[in-house]
Amino acid sequence: LTSLASALTAACCLFTGETELALVHARKVEALYDELKDPVHLFSAFCTTAWALALEGEADEARRYMAQAEALGRELGGRVVLFDWCLAGLAEGAAALGDRALTERLSEQVLVLALRLDSRLSLGIVERALGLVKAMHGGAGAEVDEHLAASRAAFREGQVRTQEAMTEVAWALVHKQRGDLLVETRFGHAVAQLGRYGCTRAVSHAEHLWRSGRPRATLSAVARAACVRTGEDCSVQDAS
Repeated sequence: LTSLASALTAACCLFTGETELALVHARKVEALYDELKDPVHLFSAFCTTAWALALEGEADEARRYMAQAEALGRELGGRVVLFDWCLAGLAEGAAALGDRALTERLSEQVLVLALRLDSRLSLGIVERALGLVKAMHGGAGAEVDEHLAASRAAFREGQVRTQEAMTEVAWALVHKQRGDLLVETRFGHAVAQLGRYGCTRAVSHAEHLWRSGRPRATLSAVARAACVRTGEDCSVQDAS
């Protein structure tokens, strides 16, 4: 039960932007594996860890966990409860690393599962990931906006309010990057929503990204990517 509780807590922490706390709980699951030998819990922990590390800008470690998660997922054959959520997290992690090919490959798998299972959460996550990674690579504004609108709609229909607000924040950051300063009101409204939901860490990161003027470098309103944290150049350059 401790392993299951930690796995679920780690996922919940990510949904509210608490990436560091998510890592703490996911690593508890890893530590229990030798005792319990539960590959399903371990798969969830690998996915959560990869997702959180990517949002934190720890690219090498994130990729290592992504590879482990994908390998274990293949062994399990997708026979995992919330498998679509886990893959959606990997897709957003890949987007945060600027890996468009991996984001699109994982998203294709998730979209099939999400539509079959009627999972608004996983659908919203991958649509956001697709929109943001395309924005990072200089995709057409209309195409980016289409993905982000689909993400918002999915979260709204599923009543996943925290994630809906995070998509709104990310979307506002993308528009700011295009030079649309009128979007500040929209950004402020979304941040206020996150604050009402108690997502204090997500709020602080969103405000930092707004001030930094470099939303594409991190891709996520809850991310603390290396280029923001250290001031170094990102591996994928801004296309604008």
